[in-house]
Amino acid sequence: MVSTLNRLFVKELSSKGKEVYNLTKDTTVKVITRVNPDRNKMDNKLTIMYPLDAEIDQGNEIVYKGVHYLVLNKDFGESDVYYSSDVVAMSVGA
Repeated sequence: MVSTLNRLFVKELSSKGKEVYNLTKDTTVKVITRVNPDRNKMDNKLTIMYPLDAEIDQGNEIVYKGVHYLVLNKDFGESDVYYSSDVVAMSVGA
């Protein structure tokens, strides 16, 4: 049986999901991005949410809208539907 949270996450991912390129694993993953003012006080940080089968791990380098980000963590939290990660923009080639 599919949970309400699962249905809502899939719907949100379909309508508002953005593609990120995982440079470390050479894969593209659809994610939901959020700016979290409580945890992400700097402009160069985002929180991403993605399906459990997505190939994103702590330490991976991802590219979103042409900006390279470092994945800081991989949080399962209380959800059995998706992971969330905080990511921080990197200076590439500087």
